[in-house]
Amino acid sequence: EVCKSGPTHGAFVELLSDFIPRDGSFDQDVGVGECTMLMKMLNLIQPTDLFLGRKDIIKSWILQRTIDDLLYPIQIHQIPTI
Repeated sequence: EVCKSGPTHGAFVELLSDFIPRDGSFDQDVGVGECTMLMKMLNLIQPTDLFLGRKDIIKSWILQRTIDDLLYPIQIHQIPTI
């Protein structure tokens, strides 16, 4: 089960990146949840490449930084959003 919760399952990814907007345009709580879930899925699937649309460039930057920080051997490719 990927979405474990409760007192014994409290692991999450904390976003400390300096390029996260602090003007209220980025919901930090939603970002933490999305990033944590994606890191869990990437850990299970273990892909070598991840293709993301350019629509949400801030999330792409955050994911790239998180993947780099956690030393995941994944190459992110930003492609046009259709």
